[in-house]
Amino acid sequence: MNRLRPALAALHIAFGVLAFAPLVAAAIVFGGLSGLVGAAAGEPAAGVALGTLLVGAILLAGVIAAVSITAGVAVWLGKPWGDALMLVASALHLLNFPVGTALALFGAWVVLVKEPTGQRSGQPMADAG
Repeated sequence: MNRLRPALAALHIAFGVLAFAPLVAAAIVFGGLSGLVGAAAGEPAAGVALGTLLVGAILLAGVIAAVSITAGVAVWLGKPWGDALMLVASALHLLNFPVGTALALFGAWVVLVKEPTGQRSGQPMADAG
């Protein structure tokens, strides 16, 4: 699976970078909406509670994006800890159905399945029996 590692790294980096843009937009839009809800309800606490919940969701998505980018760069550069972080990023991407789930399964497959030694790509394996 060594030949798939650069593709996996690039996908994780791209997925993480593309996740940050909507996070900024969501923070601006939902931050304003939570203020409007609080003002309309006549209770600022309702707006604060909604805003806190939305900020928590946005921060969670930001952490997942940051871990994805870091794991992609680590695998790309061949860092020894990159495989472990890639498994963590893949586990976190299980929450992003359906694209993140596919990326998570691909990441786990590339990291966990090792190529047999002595086999060159493009050649069939010899029978063991």
